[in-house]
Amino acid sequence: MICIYERPGMPPPANTAACFETEDLRALVTELQSRDVVFEEYDMPEMGLKTVDGIAEIEDHRRAWFKDSEDNILVLNERE
Repeated sequence: MICIYERPGMPPPANTAACFETEDLRALVTELQSRDVVFEEYDMPEMGLKTVDGIAEIEDHRRAWFKDSEDNILVLNERE
């Protein structure tokens, strides 16, 4: 899956983003955190985006973001 989205008022990203689908986001986030993966925390009311424990609820999706060793953003996505 390739996600293309607008970022109103935000500078262009300096990295690549890749999105991966999962059926149980909370379980996957917990597993990756146990392996020292650090999830991004966002609070951007202008975009309707706020994470709680690394997970954001956006319409009919839940998402979590983390960076790889090259600072690329990886997204985990679960659809309701």
